[in-house]
Amino acid sequence: MATAQVHKIIDTKEAESSTWSSFSLLKIGGIMLTIAAAWRIIDQFVLNLGSTWMNILPSKLFPFLIILGLFWKYRPRETESVLGLSRNNFQAQLFFGFLIGLVISFGIDFGGTIVYGVFIDPTYPLQLHILNEGLLVYMFFFFLTNALLEETLFRGLLINAFKTHQSTNRAILMSAVIFGIWHAGWPIVNGAIGLNALSEIVSMVFFTTIHDTRTRPYLLNSRTDGYYISDVPLDIHTSRRCSMEVQDRTALNSMASDDWQNKQGRKKGP
Repeated sequence: MATAQVHKIIDTKEAESSTWSSFSLLKIGGIMLTIAAAWRIIDQFVLNLGSTWMNILPSKLFPFLIILGLFWKYRPRETESVLGLSRNNFQAQLFFGFLIGLVISFGIDFGGTIVYGVFIDPTYPLQLHILNEGLLVYMFFFFLTNALLEETLFRGLLINAFKTHQSTNRAILMSAVIFGIWHAGWPIVNGAIGLNALSEIVSMVFFTTIHDTRTRPYLLNSRTDGYYISDVPLDIHTSRRCSMEVQDRTALNSMASDDWQNKQGRKKGP
């Protein structure tokens, strides 16, 4: 009796393993995208986590862990070729990725303000304020997790899934469009209605698609949505409960990040 049960358990596990292993990349990509999108919608619209200090971390962390666990257990040979997660030259990639990401991030966020203050209006005050430093480590973890999810899901799994039926350029385009739609919920969460909401959503999808198809393949995976022009000194502003708005443009084996748009009086949500 016990032997029969053991064999039954083994057969069940083998069947599960062979099922996930035999699924096409397109089917797995669809399943993983559905899980991630559903989790994101719950965090955004049901739990309204974009208004909290935690932001929508659960919808980034757990879908990534699910994707990683699935490939780790059932398709380990595709962890590098499909998801892009590799240990090759890890330390070198980590060092140069952070260095390049830091330089580009600083230039995008602060370069314009510094140039204005130095060359156009020397009286313009250049100040840097970091509030609630205690949450800096959490924010780093948040953006790192976001980078891992977006790179493995959109630039890894989905592009390779689409490439099984489409050309590389079309696969990149399709992934970019989905990535734009992925962010389309924030205008609604932020209170936009009617034509205003539609305009913001269309603009977000359009420019994110252009960015993903033209900029990302040739430059670092980084986003500039949080950059804005204002009449205040150079600041790193606070969010409602979090420490500051930053954009982690960390390039670790082609990782990307969203911007932190959850500050008082401004739009929220990455």
